[in-house]
Amino acid sequence: MKIFKIIVALVLLFSNLVAKSQSTTKKNDNELWVNSFEKAKIVASKKKVAIVLFFTGTDTCANCIKMRQNILDSKDFIEYSRDNFVMLHIDYPNGKTNKLTPIQIKKNKELAAKYNPQGKIPQIVVLEPKGGVKATANYLDIPVSEYLPQFKALLNMFK
Repeated sequence: MKIFKIIVALVLLFSNLVAKSQSTTKKNDNELWVNSFEKAKIVASKKKVAIVLFFTGTDTCANCIKMRQNILDSKDFIEYSRDNFVMLHIDYPNGKTNKLTPIQIKKNKELAAKYNPQGKIPQIVVLEPKGGVKATANYLDIPVSEYLPQFKALLNMFK
């Protein structure tokens, strides 16, 4: 009976953690990333900011990993993002460690068909709050100190 109670407690704890992780990504990844296009549109409309879609392959694409680690997860980029856009991570993992649910795979495919039909990764697509495409950006192997001003200029072109 004691083992049963422990198992039930662990299951409840795990399901709570899974539920939290489905609304935003892990805090140490970047608490500002959302994983729902619907939520991104709502937040962007409220804040009157752009939506930034990041198409990536987290476990198979070296440039995707570099872009996330060196640019998107940098302190400077995160600080700028707070008031200027909502970020949506659209992943195409091939490994078992980052496996997506069938529902998330379907949503990612729908977003890719509309916003990244060529299937480029890493690829950034900047949208207006209602979902219209404003611009695209590719990975540049440069420090965030050089990338961020270019990205800011790209966003400011459409204000």
